[in-house]
Amino acid sequence: GMDRLRRLYQRKGYLSALIGPLGWTPTPGGLTVAVPIQQGTRYRIEVNGFNTDAITGQMTFFDDPRDDEDSLAEEGERLTRYLSDRGYRHAVVRLRRQVAPDGTVVIQVTVDTGRRFPLREIAITGNIAASDRELLEILATKPSRLWRARFIEGDVLEADGERMKGWYRAHGFLSPSVTVGARETDAPRRATALFTVEEGPQTRIGSI
Repeated sequence: GMDRLRRLYQRKGYLSALIGPLGWTPTPGGLTVAVPIQQGTRYRIEVNGFNTDAITGQMTFFDDPRDDEDSLAEEGERLTRYLSDRGYRHAVVRLRRQVAPDGTVVIQVTVDTGRRFPLREIAITGNIAASDRELLEILATKPSRLWRARFIEGDVLEADGERMKGWYRAHGFLSPSVTVGARETDAPRRATALFTVEEGPQTRIGSI
């Protein structure tokens, strides 16, 4: 019905097409049904330097087609984070708006991925009360294995820092601090996830 017609227009690039509501007009032979359609601006996305489906699948542009400078900058930052979480730690994404002779707005996405850095090591410093093993067990961040490459994901890394602070609070440290980061090396090419701990004082409750 209407949703299928809307998706058809969206596939053709009319992302902001307005369809409906239906109108009925009585005629001698019955009813005439009219479907008002406002196509709006037609868009086309062109991706260079990376898989098109992977990039367009991460873009919010299709749900909210804003092509002003600030919106495109936000889209570029979002795509940069996406690539960084997949090991392209120094990826650069540029979005450019152009208008084709037929009036189609073309969004050109140019990607320079740079080198890819698999996660090989997790380094924890500053921990005294907790062993590396105890803290590593609670982390979602895991290093690569022979059968599976893993990469540093920014949101997961931040969440792991909070997990570490939770461990310390549960063990009587009221104000622990955990700083997360990453380090890349080229020979051999690898990334290290960094966790720097400041435990602070531990509070113990004695018997009364």
